[in-house]
Amino acid sequence: PLSITVSKGTKITFSTTRNEPYWPASDPHPQHTLHPFFDPQRDLAPNESCSLSFNDPGIYEYHDHVRSYFHGIIYVE
Repeated sequence: PLSITVSKGTKITFSTTRNEPYWPASDPHPQHTLHPFFDPQRDLAPNESCSLSFNDPGIYEYHDHVRSYFHGIIYVE
């Protein structure tokens, strides 16, 4: 989704419905330095998923490193 709001401690699983690799990662593109834990370090195959726990309140902007025009924001309360 373009944005989602979750509670502190929520585990989010990233997956795709596209038949192409994807790489969910923290902004900014291409460094992924805003939230370094939010980077699987490689593209994921369409049948793979990546789960991350968001334990600290804040705003987590992210993108698909493979296609950086896909992006979103996770709001953690």
